[in-house]
Amino acid sequence: PAPAGSQIFRPFRALGHVCDGVPVGLQHHQTNSYLITSIGRAFHVYGVSKMNLLFVGPQLPHPITAVAFYKKVQLVASGASIPLFKRGKQIGELAGHKAVVRGMLLFGDQLISYDDNASLIVWSIRPARKMFDLELAPGIAISAIIHPPTYLNKILIGTACGKMQLWNIRSRKLIYTFKGWNAAVTSLQHAPALDIVAVGLSDGNIHVHNLRTDKTVFSFQQLPVGPVTCLSFRSDHRPVLASGSSSGQIVLWDLQEKKLITIIKNAHLARVSSLYFLPGEPVLLSASEDNSVKVWILDKEDGSARLLKSRVGHSLPPDRVRFYKNSLQMLSSSAGDQSLRVFFTHRDEKNRELSQGHIEKRARTLGIQENELRLPGVVHFDACPVREREWDNIVTCHRGQLAARTWSYENFRLGTRLLQPPKPDKYANETVSAASIFNMSIFKEQQAAAAAASASAGGKGQPRAHPVSSATCVTMSACGHFAVVGRADGSIEKYNVQSGEMRAACSPPPDTGKRRAVGSDGAKGHGDRVTGLCVDAVNLFVASGSVDGTLKFWSFDKLELEDSVEVGSVVSSIEMYRDSGLLAVVCEDFVVRVFDCYTRKQVRRFGGHDNRITDVTFSHDGRWLVSGSLDCTVRTWDLVSGQLVDWFATESAATSLSFSPSGDFLVSTHSGDVGVYLWTNRAYFSSVFLRAPPPVATAMELPKTIAAADDSGDEEEGEDGDGEDSDADLLHSDSDGEGGRAVTGRSDEERADEDEEERASKRRKFHHAGLISLSDAPASKVDTLVHLDTIKERNRPQNAPSAAEPAPFLLPTIAGLDPHFAADDTPAANKEEASSRFISTVGLHSHSEFMHQVREGESSQACYLKALEMLESMSPSAADLEVQALSTEEDLQVFASFLARAMQEKARFDLLQAVLHVFIKVHGDVIAKNDEIWAQVRKMQRMLGEPWEELESLMHKNMCLISFLA
Repeated sequence: PAPAGSQIFRPFRALGHVCDGVPVGLQHHQTNSYLITSIGRAFHVYGVSKMNLLFVGPQLPHPITAVAFYKKVQLVASGASIPLFKRGKQIGELAGHKAVVRGMLLFGDQLISYDDNASLIVWSIRPARKMFDLELAPGIAISAIIHPPTYLNKILIGTACGKMQLWNIRSRKLIYTFKGWNAAVTSLQHAPALDIVAVGLSDGNIHVHNLRTDKTVFSFQQLPVGPVTCLSFRSDHRPVLASGSSSGQIVLWDLQEKKLITIIKNAHLARVSSLYFLPGEPVLLSASEDNSVKVWILDKEDGSARLLKSRVGHSLPPDRVRFYKNSLQMLSSSAGDQSLRVFFTHRDEKNRELSQGHIEKRARTLGIQENELRLPGVVHFDACPVREREWDNIVTCHRGQLAARTWSYENFRLGTRLLQPPKPDKYANETVSAASIFNMSIFKEQQAAAAAASASAGGKGQPRAHPVSSATCVTMSACGHFAVVGRADGSIEKYNVQSGEMRAACSPPPDTGKRRAVGSDGAKGHGDRVTGLCVDAVNLFVASGSVDGTLKFWSFDKLELEDSVEVGSVVSSIEMYRDSGLLAVVCEDFVVRVFDCYTRKQVRRFGGHDNRITDVTFSHDGRWLVSGSLDCTVRTWDLVSGQLVDWFATESAATSLSFSPSGDFLVSTHSGDVGVYLWTNRAYFSSVFLRAPPPVATAMELPKTIAAADDSGDEEEGEDGDGEDSDADLLHSDSDGEGGRAVTGRSDEERADEDEEERASKRRKFHHAGLISLSDAPASKVDTLVHLDTIKERNRPQNAPSAAEPAPFLLPTIAGLDPHFAADDTPAANKEEASSRFISTVGLHSHSEFMHQVREGESSQACYLKALEMLESMSPSAADLEVQALSTEEDLQVFASFLARAMQEKARFDLLQAVLHVFIKVHGDVIAKNDEIWAQVRKMQRMLGEPWEELESLMHKNMCLISFLA
C-alpha cells in the first residue's frame, strides 16, 4: 500500500507567523521580559530584548482565545479548557468550563477565567485545583476584568452594557456596582496611583476613574481614531497613558497636563490588541492582529515615540513567493498589504520588508496619510541575483500602475528606476501616485494635470488619459541586465535595468483601438492582457502568454515575432525551466501544457485538477513539475513519463509554489493564511521509491512554526535554580476541588526516575541487538584518550619551573607603645604532627569511587550502570588516571571483567575501545603473565571480531549481487 500523505514532501516549518488578534501576555523575569502570542491553534514565546523566538507550543484542538504567564508556566485558553505549558511542553490542564474561555486574570497564585456564558471560575494554581464558581447576574456579558492593586481578594469586572462591578472572590459577594457609562467597556487598566483605573469605551472615550469615590477624575476622547481597544500606564517618572484603537493607531496622553501628547499614526495596519509599558522604562510594546509586534521608545523631547524594534509578517495572505539565490532566502509579496518581504529559512527573526523610502517624513511634509504614499499592491515580481551588488536586481509591477519598479536586494530598498515608455509631455503619462514625489507643489500640480486630462476624456470612445495600460507581469533575463514588462493591452517592452531605458517594444494589434508603443517597429503584440513572460538562459527569445489564448515567441534583441502557438484555452501564467527549455503553460481549463521552447511543440499535457490552477514550479533538476490548485491539492508530475507520481491535499488552497535552487525545499503560500510554508523534499536527502499514487489525495497538515536551534539558549539560560517553584510544586494537587479537573504534577524523585527510564528506553529503542552503537561522548574526547601520551609530550614546558624567590625574614610583632614579638600559640600536639615524617592513613582509601562501583557492579546491576555512566562522563585525563591506578592483579582482573561485560552489549563501542587500548598499553606485561586476565582479553577480542566478520560477509554478498546484476 502507498504510504499515508505525500511520498515526496514532508512538512518542515512555517515562517511569517507572529501573532493574531488575541491579546498577548507579558512576563518579567529578573532582567528579561518574555512575550507570549497566539497564532491560531498554537502559541509563540519571544524574548523581548532581541525579539527572538524561544519556544513554540503544539497545535491545540481548538483556536486559542487567551494567553497568560504564571512565573515560568504558560497558560493558554483553548476551547473550554486551559492547558498549562512550560518551555512549549504541556505539563497540565485546567478544565471546568462549559463554553469557550474568553479571558483570564492572574493575581498571586490564583487564576480567574470567564467564558461565553458569563461563567466565572476561580482556580488555585498552587496547588492546581478548581476553587469555586462565581455566579453573576443573568444577562451580564463580561468584556474586561482586572485586579486593582491593594484591593485584597477583589476584582473589577467591566461589562458590555457599560457598568462595572467590584467583587470579593473570597466571600463570593458583589461589593459595589458602578453606574458606568452608556457604552461598552472594552478595556480596564489600573494606574500606578491607588484607587485609580482607566476605563476604555467602545465610543472612543477614556475615563480615569476613582474607585473609592466612584467619580471620574478626568476624561479623554479619541473619536477620530476609533474605539479604545487597550490601555497601559507608564510606570517611570513621567505620567503617561497609552491607548490603542481599532484603526491601528496608538495615542499617548499626558496625565499631568491632561492633554494629548501625540498620535502614532499607522503604528499598525489593523486593530491594536495589546499595549504594555515595560516596568520602569520608557518603552512601549504593542501587538496587533495585523501579524506584528512592535517595541517603541519614548525618548524624544516632546514625549513622542519612535520604533525601536519589531517582529512583523504579512498582514494579509501573500500572493507570490519565490526562492532567491539559494535555499536560505525567499521573496514574498502580497497585493493586499502593499509589501514586498524577504524571508530567511534558518533565522526567522531576520525576516524584513523591503523599504519604500522615508514614507513617514514625506507624509508629514505633504500633509497626507502614509498609506497614500505606499506603492499599490505587487501583482507580479521577478528577481535575478547575478548583479545584485552592481544595480537593482528585483522588478515588480503594481496594481493599476503604468510603471514597473526596480528594487535593490543588497540594500533592501526601493530602487530609483521607473520602467515605463518615454513620456510625450510633462505629465500626460504620469499616474496620480505620490510614491515618487518629494515636493508638495509638484504633487498638487500633478493632481491638477491628471484631473484636467480626465475631464477632457469625456464619454465612451474618448482617448484615455494614460495611453499605455498598466503593467501586469514582469521577468528578468538570466544575465540580470534586462527586464521585460507585459501590459494589460497586450504590449510587451524590454528595458535595461541599470539605466531604466526602453530597448525594444511590440504594440497590440491596431484593430483593438489601442496605440502603438513608442519605438515599435510594427510588431504586433497580444490581443489581450499579457499574463506571463519568460526569457531563456542565453537571451535568444522571450516567451509570452495571454488571455487571448496564444503563446508567442519573440526575438530577444528587437522583440520581433518568431512564432505563435494557439494553446486552446486562456493562459493564466507560464513558467520556464531554463536548463532544458521546457515551458509550463497554465490554462483556465484546469490543464497544464508543457511546450519545448526550441521546437515550439507541446510535449506533455497534465490534466486532473478540479479547479483553477494557481501556480506551477519545476524541480531543481527538471525532473518534476509541481502544481497547486484551488481544489486544495498539490500534485507532482513526472516529466519523463508524463504521469502523476504524487499528490496530497491541504486545508486551504495553495496560491504560490517554488522549488529551492538546490532542491531540498518546496515553499508554498495558501489562501486565507499569512504564513509561508516550507516542505522538505525527501528525494534530496534519501532515495525515494515512488509507488502508484492513491485514488484519493491524503490530507496533510501544513508545517508548524519551530524555534531556531540557537534561539532558546540565550535568555532562558540560568532561569532554573533561582529559587522558584518546580513544576511539581506549581501543579501538585490532591483533589479535584469542586467538580473541576486538574492534571496533577509529579514529585522530583518520580520525575528523575521517569527521565532515567525514558533515556534507557530510547537507548533500547535505537539499539538493535545485532548492531554496534557509539557512546554519547564527543569524538574528540575518545581521540584524546587514545593519544593522551602524545598530547602530554607535546604540551610539556620547554624550561623547568624555577624556584620562587625567598620571602624576607619577618617575625610577627604586636603593635603598641613598646612593640614586642608575638608568641607562638600553636599547640604542641599539632607541632609534633606537622613535623612528623610519617603520613597518617586516616581518611585514605585503596580504591576510587569509580573502582568501588566497578567492584560492586559484579553483584549489582545499578552499580554496574553507574560505573558505565561515570566512565562516560570522565575527562580523558581522569579515565587515563583510573586505568593507571590499577595496582594489583585483582584490580586488573575485575576491570577486565567489567570491560568484557560492557562489550557484550555492543554499546559505547568507541569509548570502550579507547579504554581497552589504554588498559593493554599500560598493563600489557602483567596481562601477558596472568592467565585469567589474558582469557578475558581474548574473549573481548572474539567479541570485537564477530560483528566485523558479519559486516564483511554482508558487504561481500552485496558486492557479488551487484556484480551479477551489472
